[in-house]
Amino acid sequence: MQRVRVAVSGMPALLGDVVRAALVEAPGVELATGEADEVVDVVVFPAGAGIADDIIGPALYRHEPPRLVIVAADGSGAYHCTPCGELSPAVLLAAIRGGS
Repeated sequence: MQRVRVAVSGMPALLGDVVRAALVEAPGVELATGEADEVVDVVVFPAGAGIADDIIGPALYRHEPPRLVIVAADGSGAYHCTPCGELSPAVLLAAIRGGS
């Protein structure tokens, strides 16, 4: 399984904790450290929030930009270009790995 580096940006405290907990336990997923020059494969952020420039900025200039996963602010769903369905660790990981 290929390693996927994921940045979680702008999440409310509780939702961010839930998302990070799901990612930490997932094989092949590595949480980004948040360093300014860090390259990530996926950025997870809540709907209606901006993405931290220091996390996504360098990634956008790569040959292949990161996938974006948008999580509903109330935790009721997540989207990766197309609806992913009800938010759960499995749905979140499928979106991060490029599935639906």
